[in-house]
Amino acid sequence: MTRLVLGTAQFGAAYGVTNAIGRLSDDDVTGLLSSAAECGIDTFDTAADYGDSQARLGALAPAARRYITKFSLPESGARIDAAELFGRSAETLHVDRLAGVMFHKMADLGDARAAATVEVLREARSNGLVERIGVSIYDIDDLELALSVFADLDLVQLPGNLIDGRLINSAAITDLRAGGAEIHVRSALLQGILLAEPVGLPDFFAPLAPVLETLRADAAAQGTTVLGLALRYLRDHRNVDGVVVGATTTSELAAIVDEWALEGAPQPGLGADLPDELLDPRRWPKVTVTG
Repeated sequence: MTRLVLGTAQFGAAYGVTNAIGRLSDDDVTGLLSSAAECGIDTFDTAADYGDSQARLGALAPAARRYITKFSLPESGARIDAAELFGRSAETLHVDRLAGVMFHKMADLGDARAAATVEVLREARSNGLVERIGVSIYDIDDLELALSVFADLDLVQLPGNLIDGRLINSAAITDLRAGGAEIHVRSALLQGILLAEPVGLPDFFAPLAPVLETLRADAAAQGTTVLGLALRYLRDHRNVDGVVVGATTTSELAAIVDEWALEGAPQPGLGADLPDELLDPRRWPKVTVTG
């Protein structure tokens, strides 16, 4: 069964091109965490690089929780140990065991310390301190590099959504999942752009307007919403084990949970032929998209 995972980047920074609120207040974070618990969401995606997200989770989250975190190797070139990679995160989050630990930056896989880092992660997995180890990727080249460094990785986080099935539909991901790895998808709503008004998009995103119009028409024809189409596409996808979603209000989270729970026929992807720069947030300009 595909798991709904709450992303927490916005707990520590003003994350997302459609985020009009900015970094969330303690009250906002507490409300979201309480709502998540009530809805049965017990898994959170975080990272050491997400500002004070982990500290706030450790202080404010309910007791029943699972964390998947990401690390970056220190730029100082310091020797790597378990505390540096995940121990401090676990301590900050107040847990003895982490559901997953991943490389956050692909550049770190080419670092001279990468092999030693992988060995530390493997030992932690063997000792039960970490359930799964892996990497956060952006494209198929990233995956090939990761597998060349540690072929036994068993957790991959990647982008995917209704208009971007490049990775989740690939043979490489199909094979990896068949071998026992878990595949978690982020950018399920393309940072909220899939829900934005087609009219009035910033110039950079204007080529997406026809795609957004098509999604709205498809949703109307099926008596549902674009949010519902987007979530159910991933929920029912054969290669997806977890879907990372972000929310800035309890009402946003409630809408996600409600749509996630609705039954319906498997939703096909749109199959849009779009340039990579529109699908890769690393290549976006600094703009704000309104809903």
